[in-house]
Amino acid sequence: MAKREPWNPLLKSYPDSRKVNAVSIPAEMLYVRLIAASDDHAHYWANPRTVLAKLLTHRWEKGEAAEKKVAGWLAELEGVGLISRYESGGDVYLEVTDCKKALRKDVKHDIRFPDNDYPNALRMRNECVTNPGRLPNPTQPNPTEEKPSPPYQKILEAWEEICGVVEGIGTARPLSMTDSRREHLRARWAEPAFRDGGGRAAMEKIAASSFCRGKNDRGWTATFDWFIANDTNYVKALEGTYDNRAGGQSERTLGTHEMGERNG
Repeated sequence: MAKREPWNPLLKSYPDSRKVNAVSIPAEMLYVRLIAASDDHAHYWANPRTVLAKLLTHRWEKGEAAEKKVAGWLAELEGVGLISRYESGGDVYLEVTDCKKALRKDVKHDIRFPDNDYPNALRMRNECVTNPGRLPNPTQPNPTEEKPSPPYQKILEAWEEICGVVEGIGTARPLSMTDSRREHLRARWAEPAFRDGGGRAAMEKIAASSFCRGKNDRGWTATFDWFIANDTNYVKALEGTYDNRAGGQSERTLGTHEMGERNG
């Protein structure tokens, strides 16, 4: 059997490729690594965790790559047609488009993944499937992974718009975005329940609540700082804890967390 020869599918026209130049530089870097690591049918794993663990281990250790970023780069490559995803036997794979090696009969073939034309194979076009499993250290959360930054001023303006004009609540309007408020908002913004519309919906519930407007046994009123203080207050508002009951106001008595804020 003849010795396997080096294979380089990158043509001289590669730098001018419209598809390649349509993706970000990190996605292009991943594309080159996929070409180098794929088998003779240009197939490789499509699971972002697996790709991160096998192809970007050192980048992960330096905080330059994370599972979420890899998933985004793969989506970029698929979006312009540089790769395509498919499923076979319950696992997800990818094919580097138009990159199959010209196989010689006297060279042992490197076939490590099922082909995408197997009877049970299903093309994966719209989403990246994550399948945990036994993976090295990069499967753990990346401590340097970027977290979404909250729109501090817009949240403050929403409170002013919805609750600041309400009798009782409006008497304790937040005047500025302090460091303490930023810290609490960063924590709330990391919670999908708050970030994906729940925060504003909770404000509307609070504004409509007689209890939150001071009609309770202690005269307590909801404030912006109470609203963002933890992952409980706004969720309870969403769940209807402070909704008006019989007689037009909440039948609840003042809870210990509201008392604490009032006395503080």
